[in-house]
Amino acid sequence: MSLQTKALRMQRKIRVWEILIICIIVILSVFLFLLFKILGHDGKTAVITIDSEVINTINLETEKDMILKLKGHENIIIEVKDGKIRVLSSDCPDKICVKRGFISKAGESIICLPNKLIIEIRDNYE
Repeated sequence: MSLQTKALRMQRKIRVWEILIICIIVILSVFLFLLFKILGHDGKTAVITIDSEVINTINLETEKDMILKLKGHENIIIEVKDGKIRVLSSDCPDKICVKRGFISKAGESIICLPNKLIIEIRDNYE
């Protein structure tokens, strides 16, 4: 058996292992994504902070429909609807916070870096 044949066989084995490892990682990733999606629960409280200072805390179970303008930050409009919250409009240049849309699950957040705004969903006991 020539040296080239041995090298070619080793290359094929490496490729099979690589493909197997990639398949395992993809299957595991999809499984974990679906698991978190199914087991994720709605949070109960939205905490709004600007520049590391808590501006407002909203109970999403009791507050159903409201539009909120923050004192000193009238350029940011926040909407609460059906137990979800979103940034309705903002004067930031890229509008990533607006494009994020509604959030309602514990651990989700909306972040606007130009305005130093963070909206995060928490459970009441946190």
